[in-house]
Amino acid sequence: MNGHDAEMPEIIGVSHVTLTVTDLPLAKWFWVEVMGLELAVDADPMFVAVHRKARLGISCRTHDVARSEPFDERRVGLDHLALSVRDVAALETWEHRLRAHQVEFTPVTESDWGWHLNVRAPENLAVELEVTRPEVASHLFGT
Repeated sequence: MNGHDAEMPEIIGVSHVTLTVTDLPLAKWFWVEVMGLELAVDADPMFVAVHRKARLGISCRTHDVARSEPFDERRVGLDHLALSVRDVAALETWEHRLRAHQVEFTPVTESDWGWHLNVRAPENLAVELEVTRPEVASHLFGT
């Protein structure tokens, strides 16, 4: 059995990712103003920002008893959030946008996987903007 039998319910994509934050206004600024998502729900202690074309939602929320240590991908849990972009030119446009918003990032780098630009969202969350090589995407997703 390969996991693709008739009894397997379908998953059609990622609906949203929810991040725990300590500074909700700063997180909102990053996801809406810097990353360009549309604010869809704003209901303290949380918000939801969406990218309609990508059908992606990023929500951020605070908790009454949240631990306030900054994000560290070396702890068990999330390593990073990777967002796909169309091509290397788009990554270069992201570099200009991040620079204009005074957000620190690493320059575009190339690997066997593709091209990457890494940025830290508020709370030190690791976010990768990436272009997957066509042969890697074909192998992974059949595209």
